[in-house]
Amino acid sequence: MEPRASLTARPSSSAPAGGLPRRLCAWGRRPGLRGAARYRLLHTVRLFAMALATQAGEFEEVKRAHAAHFSALALEARAADFVPEDHWLPRLQAEVENFHAALGTLLEAGCGVEALQTAAALTLFWWTASRHREGIGWLRAALEKADGAPAALLAAAQFGIGFLEAHDTGDWAAAARELDRGLAHLVGLNDPGADHLRGYLLCLRGECDIMGGEAEAGLARAREGAALIAHCPEDRWGQGFAAWNVGFGFERSGDWERAADRYRTVIATQREGSLVVRMIGHQSLAHVLEHRGQALDALPLYDEALALCRRVGLSRLGDVHGSLARLLADCARIRVAAGTGRDEAKALALEAEAVAERLQDGAAREAAAGLLRQLETPLHPVGLFRRQDGVWVVGLDGTQALLPDSKGLRQLKHLLQSPEADIAAGDLAALADGEPRETGRGEPVLDREAIAAYRKRLAALERLLAADEDALSDEQRERVRREHESVSRELSTSAGLGGRTRRLGSPDERMRVNVTRTLRAAIAEIETLCPALGRHLAASVGTGSYCRYRPASPIDWRF
Repeated sequence: MEPRASLTARPSSSAPAGGLPRRLCAWGRRPGLRGAARYRLLHTVRLFAMALATQAGEFEEVKRAHAAHFSALALEARAADFVPEDHWLPRLQAEVENFHAALGTLLEAGCGVEALQTAAALTLFWWTASRHREGIGWLRAALEKADGAPAALLAAAQFGIGFLEAHDTGDWAAAARELDRGLAHLVGLNDPGADHLRGYLLCLRGECDIMGGEAEAGLARAREGAALIAHCPEDRWGQGFAAWNVGFGFERSGDWERAADRYRTVIATQREGSLVVRMIGHQSLAHVLEHRGQALDALPLYDEALALCRRVGLSRLGDVHGSLARLLADCARIRVAAGTGRDEAKALALEAEAVAERLQDGAAREAAAGLLRQLETPLHPVGLFRRQDGVWVVGLDGTQALLPDSKGLRQLKHLLQSPEADIAAGDLAALADGEPRETGRGEPVLDREAIAAYRKRLAALERLLAADEDALSDEQRERVRREHESVSRELSTSAGLGGRTRRLGSPDERMRVNVTRTLRAAIAEIETLCPALGRHLAASVGTGSYCRYRPASPIDWRF
């Protein structure tokens, strides 16, 4: 390991490398955190400075002071749970080489316990900074030299290795073995601190079971761990971590409703807490809602997750929570599913593809490429017809309206869900109301003899109207026309679909009249607030004894 980091100095008098002459640090000045000046020693200058410090007998003292300073910084960040991450992550990223040098110094000096304490304190940093392998390497190296370390510290280190191993490689079986070693270290320890740590290990061990296909066993472990963490309400990061693991167990067990509740708890616990945990809560809740067909509700959650990801500067969290590229692809996909923001979806998919290429995230790259192919294909118009909290949200191609619940709207939904199908008016009413309806034929409106007489008279009237203009006076022709209209009207009221005889006072007839009225009233109400959708429905919905939805061209409906 190069010693340059151990001699990196700040321009302030409190710099850990303060024993070096200021003039030797002025080479290679560069911006630091929030624009503060930092100094990087050029290699030849660094070697000269090291030689001077060694000759003066100060080099080892400077190294020890440097290691102590950055070990304390790691513990300070851990005590704050690295919250807020948009403050801590860039600050610690700027000191990565210094952390490496400090850990190396501690190990060389035989201070394995201090090295293990420092490496374990940085677990969340290794994760959020996408430095999983570095963290695992330092934890393992420190464990080898941490003779006499307290059991709780050994357990915390095993948690760190298991956590980073799982998220880096997706080898959840290997992670489970590391976590089992951690739990073994805590056997016989019953103090609150040990129980708190045991809760973390159990939650993550449950996730290992879930990822291994044992969702019920994993959920039981996660709930046991969450109960232990709950005894420390001041640990907000832990509350969110525990709630997420339980929610994940519910999700993989198929209990989507309880999973959604837990993910909402994750978000609620982190309102003033971890940006990363809150991001994961939004992302997970959005996934549940998308699975349940609520794309429009999921969209703002995915967007909030992406905003938090960008704010913190995350690139890759690992196996379960994915990467920036995956989240960009999620935001593009949900726009396609919701039928909104097509241009924005394409921009997000293009960005996802570029970021995935940079991160070498093959799965995200394939997802983005698939979305881009899909976006190149012309889409049918998108219609919305969804009941939500007692109110209907309806629309066509981005134009939306809110309507109070009604029988007509419920009947329309069933028609739209079965295009081209003829549905009896009574069946449609029963579907909409959720209860069977009385059916029956009743007496015919006109008997056969009457119908035959009406048709005979109608034919005679039609011959008169077709006669030459001189055959009838204007007054006579007007009387014939009015009689023709009257006879036609009588015949139409006596016949149903296909010319079948209509029955007087029958349940079927009442259903035809009522369903026709409610459907037409609903369509008229829609046309008032959303003209394009209203016109489409008026032209596509047929009513009568049988009702049907037959659009001239397909609509991609979202229910």
